[in-house]
Amino acid sequence: MPTAHHNNPKIMEYIDEFLNLDISPKLYHSRRVPRLFYIWGHGYEFDEKDNWDHIENICKKFADSKEIWYATNIEIYDYVQAYKSLRYSADGHMVYNPTLFTVWFDVDSKLYSVKSGETIFIDA
Repeated sequence: MPTAHHNNPKIMEYIDEFLNLDISPKLYHSRRVPRLFYIWGHGYEFDEKDNWDHIENICKKFADSKEIWYATNIEIYDYVQAYKSLRYSADGHMVYNPTLFTVWFDVDSKLYSVKSGETIFIDA
């Protein structure tokens, strides 16, 4: 998924594409790839261009989705680092989370979460 400045002329197209992705298990490979839609910009730009309504429209497009995690830059960074820190057994059936965060992942269309300090077993 794209990274886009909030004034990108295609921003609404990108948002529609992101929101309409088919994530049904039959279409995804066995280990889903985490997806990120990153909108960036500066608050002062809305004053300069007098387009606060534009960011409000962007937010309204995302507002109804219960599947989206709305995060700050540092929250995204911390989560990605935690995701990368998961430790798997040699056969991939055990996962240990050495971080301070709960991490979610998908294996063969089944969603797992592993809490801080926890080891879980993945169904074979």
